[in-house]
Amino acid sequence: MPLNEISLAISPYIARVGKAIQFYKNNVDKTKNSGLMLCIAEGPTGGWPLVNGDEVAPLPELITTQLENIIGFKRYKNMYFVVANTAGDLSVGGITWQRITAASDEDLYAEALNRGARWLYIEAELDTTELEGEVYRQVGLYSEVKINTLVANPADSLFTPDKIIPNSGILEVYQNKYPVLRPAELKEIFTWVLEF
Repeated sequence: MPLNEISLAISPYIARVGKAIQFYKNNVDKTKNSGLMLCIAEGPTGGWPLVNGDEVAPLPELITTQLENIIGFKRYKNMYFVVANTAGDLSVGGITWQRITAASDEDLYAEALNRGARWLYIEAELDTTELEGEVYRQVGLYSEVKINTLVANPADSLFTPDKIIPNSGILEVYQNKYPVLRPAELKEIFTWVLEF
């Protein structure tokens, strides 16, 4: 092959499944000093731009690294390897997903590799009394959020910003929303499927 010819390289599915497995291993323990967490944030102090008197949430931007005016973090509730399957029982984004299960972690990783499961289903929820009365405009999922163990117990599940090391964590996915008031007596469930 001539030296000036371009050859394309790809990341095969097996490598992507490997990345999903590593992400899972890094975040599965909910008692560590860091972890995978839902985040709700107020968004910009003045709210979103007004159009005809109503706030209009802008599309998310790829350059975003942190949500604005964070209200709180909550550890995820469930994380599963999944594959798209019309017979599945999990639905996210108009796609039905099937959970992959196994007797042990090692069997789970082998099954994920065997099935090409490069997707992780993540579920988090805010219970009825958590962060009630707060108005939020942004919802996100952070990995590697570091807990300030001088003021918080890593075994807890809900953290206000003062209990988190500032600017820690990697924003994996987020959305901008119209203002949402966290009502009392309402449990909110948030779900995502991360693709690797």
